This record gives sequence, C-alpha cells and structure tokens, in this order.
Amino acid sequence: MINNTYCTKIFDPIYSYMCAIRMMGEQHNLKMMLEAIDNEDLITYTQEFEKVYPIRTLFHKYKETILVLTYGYDTFAGQVFRGGTVAESFDIFKDADKLKSLVETSGDELTVIDYLTGRQIKPSYDTIVSYANTVIEVDKAMSEHQATIDAYRQEFKDFKKESELLYCTSPGASYKRIVNLIENCLETASTAFRANCSDYRYKLENHLLLNSWEESKIKMFGLYVYILKYAIDHKRFLRRGTNTLSLCLNQTLSGMRKFIAANEGIVDKYIGYMELTRNERENLIFLLSEEGMMTGKNIGDDLFC
Repeated sequence: MINNTYCTKIFDPIYSYMCAIRMMGEQHNLKMMLEAIDNEDLITYTQEFEKVYPIRTLFHKYKETILVLTYGYDTFAGQVFRGGTVAESFDIFKDADKLKSLVETSGDELTVIDYLTGRQIKPSYDTIVSYANTVIEVDKAMSEHQATIDAYRQEFKDFKKESELLYCTSPGASYKRIVNLIENCLETASTAFRANCSDYRYKLENHLLLNSWEESKIKMFGLYVYILKYAIDHKRFLRRGTNTLSLCLNQTLSGMRKFIAANEGIVDKYIGYMELTRNERENLIFLLSEEGMMTGKNIGDDLFC
C-alpha cells in the first residue's frame, strides 16, 4: 500500500485548529495568526530528505508510534509514523495481523487518530476495529437516507414547476401551499433523522480517548499558547512592515484571555493532558500570569490605543 504522506498534516497547527473548530467555533484572529506563521514558514522552509516531525508540541502530544486512520471505499487505511517519520501503511481489515502486531508491539507508546476528525481513539485492537465499523455503518445509513431525501426533493421541485401555471388560481394557491407544507415536512424528517443518529455519535464517543468537546478545548488552548510563545520569540512582530500582525496579535491575545475565562480549569486540563513536567508547568503559569491571561488585562492592550 502506498504511504499516505498527506497524513503528515496531523503535525500542523492549522490541522489542529480545523479539527477544534468543529466543536468550538471559529476563532478568527487566531486563525489569521496561524496562517501568517504558516506563510512565513513556507518562505524559510528548506526541503529535507527525510523530514522528522515533532511528536510533542504546544498543541499536540503524540506517542512514539502513531497510527492515522483514513476512511474511503468502505474500508480504513492505517498510516504509521515512528518517531515522527513516515513508516508503513496497510488496510486495517485486510491486514488485520499487521494491526494486531502494531498494537501489541507499541504497548503504551501508541497514538491512534482519525484523520478526518483529528480525534484520538483508544489504542486497542478491538476498539480500533469497532470504531472503523461504526463509522462505515453511519456513513452507509446517512448516504441511503440522503439519497431518499434528495429523490423526494427533486420530485417536488418538478411538481412545483409543473404547477406554476395554476398559482394564479385558487386551486393553484392550494397546490402551492401543499407543496410548501410537504417541503417543510421533508426538512423536519431530515432533521429528525440526524437527531436519531445521536446514538451513533454516542457510540463513537465511547471509542475516543477524550470526549470531543474536551479534546477540542485543549487543542484550542494549546494553539493560543503556541501563538503567544511564537510572538514573544519574534519580538511581538514590533518591527517595520509588520503592523498588521502586531494588531492581530493584540486581538488574538484578547481572545485568549476570554477563552481562558470562559473555560474554567482549562489550564489545569491542558497541563494534565500534555503531561507537563514541574518546570514546564511553572513556566507556563508564569508566562500566562505575566501576560495578564489569568486575571485581567493583556500586556499589549495599550500598545495600539
């Protein structure tokens, strides 16, 4: 099987952001800063023969061995990374022995990620296979239902077109009212089906290492910390020609302070999830305190008044 090298995006901050906003919603200034940093890195990037990706950053923490699951054509491929380098790939169903071997040999040093959602799955063979089967089951059910709804919509669209000449008459008005009513019923049916799929969502959540909401909050906070440290290392972009970035940073830090205030205990959750050492923990708390993130005003709030 060909290596799915596009899976290297799991190490990218913008990938983490796109996964987190599914639960958290857009953080526009944070996104702008991430894209600006990404563009700057592209300018200074030098191609390496075998690139080694960091398995632990401020916004993600992976084990030594990583298995990335990608779904397509009713099956799941597994792309392996070892020590941050691209390794083998295989079909988790057809090559079940390879999956079992990977789980057994990796022990506690295995991270399993669904590439589409960025969610981390409990690293056991049974859980991985069960998760994959559930995703396939949900996808088939949704596809079949959507095909039915689409067929009904097209049928009523055609019916409305044929009835246009009657709209100026009383029977026509009745037809129009009936058609609109049925369309609303179809929308309701579609919404009801999605609600019924909540059982599937809960089932999928049981396979995850953390629930989607908590994982998204931790990722988003980690991205804010990443931006803060990057900005300090780059003199807060206070150099000629970077006024826009400086202003955007100020707004991003304001957003970070609000994010911390709105998510009680997020700093402690981040520290626990990232398994920070005592020095790392104290440095983080000191940094947040110095920047006014924990109690009030950002240090940069008055720079551009």
